[in-house]
Amino acid sequence: MRVLLDTNVFVSALLRTGSSHAIVEALRDGAFTLITSEALVAEIAEVIARPKFSAAISADDRRELLALITRDAHFVTPHPVTLHVRDPKDRLVLACAYAADILVSGDHDLQVLRVIGTTEVLSPSRFLAKLSHH
Repeated sequence: MRVLLDTNVFVSALLRTGSSHAIVEALRDGAFTLITSEALVAEIAEVIARPKFSAAISADDRRELLALITRDAHFVTPHPVTLHVRDPKDRLVLACAYAADILVSGDHDLQVLRVIGTTEVLSPSRFLAKLSHH
């Protein structure tokens, strides 16, 4: 199963336990193939390094997450996005959705799309439920 995780999933995983944390643990265990791009990894690195997260996310945790992503992910080239989205920042993740079976996001603007081409869009909790039945 090829899965694209939105940046918010990684941030949530580092900030607390719960579905997002369990998803990153499943990635670590090889339960699915992570799809990403260089631009998405750069966005993840930038977001988790923001001062507002520095007290809650250690430098070691940030490095470990980025190492996991770069070691285990299948990198793709983003495709142009013609889909209208409310938040232009969502275009970065949508540009890689073509290569995934599932896009996991905590972003309601993406969840309401439900399907992008052949890619299913799921919340972290719904993806975790699907993963446990797979």
